Amino acid sequence: MTLIATIGGVFALVFWGLGDYSTGKSGQKEDRPITALIVQLVPTVLLLPFLLLYGISINFDTSLLIVFGGAAFLIIAYISFVKAMSIGPFGVAAPIANSYALVTLLIGFTIFNLQLSFMQGLALFIIIAGVIILSFDRASLNYRNLRGSTVFYAIITMICWGVGFAFLDVVVDKFTWYQLVFLFSLFTTILSFLYYIWVRRALPSLQNLKYKNAKYAWHAGLLLTMGTVGFFAASEYAGSVVIPAVIASAAPLVTSFVAYVRDGEKLSLYKRIGAVIVIIGLMLLNM
Repeated sequence: MTLIATIGGVFALVFWGLGDYSTGKSGQKEDRPITALIVQLVPTVLLLPFLLLYGISINFDTSLLIVFGGAAFLIIAYISFVKAMSIGPFGVAAPIANSYALVTLLIGFTIFNLQLSFMQGLALFIIIAGVIILSFDRASLNYRNLRGSTVFYAIITMICWGVGFAFLDVVVDKFTWYQLVFLFSLFTTILSFLYYIWVRRALPSLQNLKYKNAKYAWHAGLLLTMGTVGFFAASEYAGSVVIPAVIASAAPLVTSFVAYVRDGEKLSLYKRIGAVIVIIGLMLLNM
């Protein structure tokens, strides 16, 4: 059990980290609407065979409405994440954005009367400290500069991902993992499609989906889907998400490492320390 959970966590760690890197590369080469549409479309298509094979029973009740609400926050988060990564550096954007567990836990604490352990309280403090270190530089003292910065969009991502996954937590016991992931993917694909039309004032064409660097968006969709399937499959087999979640929390380190190797991205010493602090906090939060 522990071995399978560990393998699933490492699988998610690698593929989520690589997926975030590909998201950033796509965002640098093309605008957000088409990147978001492609990345959300991939899991919808890939998970469709599961639905055809095992079926899905959908009750049109509040659970479905909650899933749609969560999907709305998730697509806002992903569009902001593409923007944050396109501005860069990846080593700043990814750790801040992936600190969404902080927001989800705070929502559970304030709204759903979730009890925090000492370890969770310590983890929250560590994550906040790490995010502050990552976010702080001279530009952050100027609101006009901050508003268009990586930090600004990464924090929006963190908040919206946190709220979106809080919605997911409410209905997690209403669906199987593949049904829930499929519904979220389907709704985010529809919302991405509507966002594309709203921004471009036109329907997406096949040519739009084949732009010069579209491979990064397709790679991101595939990698993120594979990481998600590995994570949930291992969690279901092991009967717990704890071990996979702790390991997968370090995914931003993969993103930062790949950006360093492939693009020569370097961070100042204090930002590297901030990134490590965030990762440590996320791992403690999931223990």
